[in-house]
Amino acid sequence: MDNPQHNTPQQLEPAPLRPSVALIVISVINMVIAAVAASVSMVVLELLWPHSLSYNALLLLAWALLTIIAQYLGTFHQNSHGAWLSVWGSSLCCAMLHLAIVILHLIDIDSNEPISTEIWGREQSVVWTIIGMLTIASLWFNGRWAWKLKKFSEQNPTKKRLVVSLREIMALCVVLGLIMIPATYRAHANQSVYRANVAVADAPFSVPDAAQAITYERDRSGLLLASYEMQEAPFRAWLSNHDSVVSKNDGRWEELASAVNATSPSPNRLPWILSYGNEMIADGFRVIWQADGLYHFIIYDRTIGVAYYEQQPIPE
Repeated sequence: MDNPQHNTPQQLEPAPLRPSVALIVISVINMVIAAVAASVSMVVLELLWPHSLSYNALLLLAWALLTIIAQYLGTFHQNSHGAWLSVWGSSLCCAMLHLAIVILHLIDIDSNEPISTEIWGREQSVVWTIIGMLTIASLWFNGRWAWKLKKFSEQNPTKKRLVVSLREIMALCVVLGLIMIPATYRAHANQSVYRANVAVADAPFSVPDAAQAITYERDRSGLLLASYEMQEAPFRAWLSNHDSVVSKNDGRWEELASAVNATSPSPNRLPWILSYGNEMIADGFRVIWQADGLYHFIIYDRTIGVAYYEQQPIPE
């Protein structure tokens, strides 16, 4: 006689939690904001590197990427830690993104145009109000979702393995590629360079054959700043030569009546500041001429025998 079969009831796994439509919308908004913040931080990083201020952009980039991953895992992989992290990550990304855009705007603004403080203040009020509303919405939906996930994990202690599909990995690669596009474009268009102790033949501007210790700096828009050592007598002879670029463009000479500032090339200068005068010259002369839509300046320091050359755009 066959033994009776004892059927043990199978323990059914609880149905996984499903994110609400509102949570999905908030999550997508947060990830888009974090992606834009990452892209802007890469632009700022490319703009400031290798200045020490670039480390701030590097931190923002890392935080923005972490926020994207945390928000995705929290919403679509039911990870409570990711949901909690995305609450504060998204709000910080909003604030830092706005500040970065303001800084970039101030860099590109025309210093000759007055800024309306009333309009500026109104814009800032609107932007910070939107950031506050997004932060509250993210806190509400992500916070509730994280609390539900925590309660669910306490009732069902079996840990779920994190499984990432090939499609998700490919999507992440596409997102990273899109984030890098603006910074890559700016890096490709960047003309800034610094060279020290170059030969006369390698200088990208006209210099005397007897010039020594030629150092030059070119900013992002292609404007040059240079210095080189030269004795005064042969330097004056070169400037007076009818074939010189100064003579061909009707250069104007003047002895320095008072101390003036000149700027020497530096590899550590912030990229959007070219001329702010880091050398004080009291004894010497100055030559000014126009060519190729630019002002050209040479200030000669008679005390140390150094000429400082600079290009500036002609205002329209």
